[in-house]
Amino acid sequence: MKLIQTILAVGVLSISVSAFAADVCDGKAAGTQPVTAVADNAGFIINNFDMKCSANVILKYEEDGTASVAVGAVSVKGNRMFGGSSEGGAVRDLDACAEKVCDDADAGTAVGKAAGSGS
Repeated sequence: MKLIQTILAVGVLSISVSAFAADVCDGKAAGTQPVTAVADNAGFIINNFDMKCSANVILKYEEDGTASVAVGAVSVKGNRMFGGSSEGGAVRDLDACAEKVCDDADAGTAVGKAAGSGS
Protein backbone atom coordinates (compact mmCIF):
# COMPACT_ATOMS: atom_id res chain seq x y z
CA MET A 1 0.00 0.00 0.00
CA LYS A 2 2.84 2.42 0.84
CA LEU A 3 4.43 1.72 -2.55
CA ILE A 4 1.21 2.69 -4.34
CA GLN A 5 0.94 5.89 -2.28
CA THR A 6 4.56 6.77 -3.06
CA ILE A 7 4.04 6.17 -6.78
CA LEU A 8 0.90 8.32 -6.76
CA ALA A 9 2.66 11.11 -4.85
CA VAL A 10 5.59 11.13 -7.29
CA GLY A 11 3.16 11.13 -10.21
CA VAL A 12 1.25 14.11 -8.83
CA LEU A 13 4.47 16.03 -8.18
CA SER A 14 5.74 15.36 -11.69
CA ILE A 15 2.66 16.88 -13.30
CA SER A 16 3.63 20.43 -14.13
CA VAL A 17 1.36 23.31 -14.90
CA SER A 18 2.08 24.52 -18.39
CA ALA A 19 3.56 27.99 -18.63
CA PHE A 20 2.93 30.44 -21.43
CA ALA A 21 5.33 33.29 -22.16
CA ALA A 22 4.90 36.20 -24.54
CA ASP A 23 6.86 39.18 -25.83
CA VAL A 24 4.52 42.15 -26.01
CA CYS A 25 6.46 45.39 -26.49
CA ASP A 26 9.65 45.28 -28.55
CA GLY A 27 11.37 48.52 -27.47
CA LYS A 28 10.91 50.24 -30.79
CA ALA A 29 8.05 52.57 -31.76
CA ALA A 30 5.09 53.31 -29.51
CA GLY A 31 1.78 51.70 -30.38
CA THR A 32 -0.61 48.95 -29.38
CA GLN A 33 0.05 45.23 -29.40
CA PRO A 34 -2.62 42.55 -28.99
CA VAL A 35 -2.42 40.24 -25.97
CA THR A 36 -4.28 37.05 -26.74
CA ALA A 37 -5.73 34.83 -24.04
CA VAL A 38 -4.73 31.17 -24.06
CA ALA A 39 -7.40 29.01 -25.72
CA ASP A 40 -10.20 27.58 -23.59
CA ASN A 41 -9.36 29.93 -20.69
CA ALA A 42 -6.41 27.69 -19.82
CA GLY A 43 -4.23 30.64 -18.80
CA PHE A 44 -4.32 33.39 -16.21
CA ILE A 45 -5.36 36.00 -18.81
CA ILE A 46 -8.84 35.03 -20.00
CA ASN A 47 -9.76 37.99 -22.24
CA ASN A 48 -7.94 39.41 -25.25
CA PHE A 49 -6.87 43.05 -24.96
CA ASP A 50 -4.57 45.61 -26.56
CA MET A 51 -1.42 46.61 -24.62
CA LYS A 52 -0.34 50.21 -25.12
CA CYS A 53 3.43 50.15 -25.61
CA SER A 54 5.69 53.13 -25.06
CA ALA A 55 8.66 53.78 -27.31
CA ASN A 56 11.91 52.25 -26.01
CA VAL A 57 10.15 49.82 -23.62
CA ILE A 58 10.51 46.05 -23.86
CA LEU A 59 7.76 44.20 -21.99
CA LYS A 60 7.29 40.46 -21.55
CA TYR A 61 4.98 38.34 -19.46
CA GLU A 62 4.66 34.73 -18.41
CA GLU A 63 1.58 32.90 -17.20
CA ASP A 64 1.87 29.93 -14.85
CA GLY A 65 -1.25 28.14 -16.01
CA THR A 66 -4.29 29.67 -14.35
CA ALA A 67 -2.38 30.35 -11.11
CA SER A 68 -0.44 33.56 -11.78
CA VAL A 69 1.11 35.96 -14.24
CA ALA A 70 4.48 37.76 -13.99
CA VAL A 71 5.53 40.81 -16.00
CA GLY A 72 9.02 42.18 -16.68
CA ALA A 73 9.95 45.41 -18.42
CA VAL A 74 13.02 47.46 -19.27
CA SER A 75 13.79 50.67 -21.12
CA VAL A 76 16.38 50.40 -23.88
CA LYS A 77 17.66 53.79 -22.67
CA GLY A 78 17.84 52.76 -19.01
CA ASN A 79 19.81 50.34 -16.89
CA ARG A 80 17.21 48.90 -14.45
CA MET A 81 14.79 45.95 -14.66
CA PHE A 82 11.23 46.27 -13.33
CA GLY A 83 8.60 43.63 -12.75
CA GLY A 84 5.76 42.30 -10.69
CA SER A 85 3.39 39.41 -10.42
CA SER A 86 -0.19 38.62 -9.51
CA GLU A 87 1.08 36.79 -6.45
CA GLY A 88 1.00 39.97 -4.40
CA GLY A 89 2.90 43.19 -4.34
CA ALA A 90 3.40 45.99 -6.80
CA VAL A 91 5.76 46.50 -9.71
CA ARG A 92 9.21 47.15 -8.32
CA ASP A 93 12.84 47.66 -9.27
CA LEU A 94 14.36 44.19 -9.60
CA ASP A 95 18.02 44.82 -10.38
CA ALA A 96 20.49 46.46 -12.74
CA CYS A 97 20.64 45.21 -16.31
CA ALA A 98 23.59 43.08 -17.43
CA GLU A 99 25.13 45.85 -19.51
CA LYS A 100 25.12 49.66 -19.39
CA VAL A 101 21.74 49.73 -21.17
CA CYS A 102 18.98 47.12 -21.03
CA ASP A 103 18.01 44.74 -23.82
CA ASP A 104 15.58 41.95 -24.65
CA ALA A 105 17.41 39.40 -22.49
CA ASP A 106 17.14 41.67 -19.46
CA ALA A 107 13.35 41.88 -19.90
CA GLY A 108 13.25 38.07 -19.85
CA THR A 109 15.38 38.02 -16.71
CA ALA A 110 12.98 40.51 -15.11
CA VAL A 111 10.02 38.21 -15.80
CA GLY A 112 11.84 35.32 -14.14
CA LYS A 113 12.77 37.41 -11.11
CA ALA A 114 9.22 38.73 -10.77
CA ALA A 115 7.76 35.21 -11.00
CA GLY A 116 10.27 33.79 -8.56
CA SER A 117 10.01 36.46 -5.91
CA GLY A 118 6.25 36.84 -5.60
CA SER A 119 6.76 40.55 -6.14
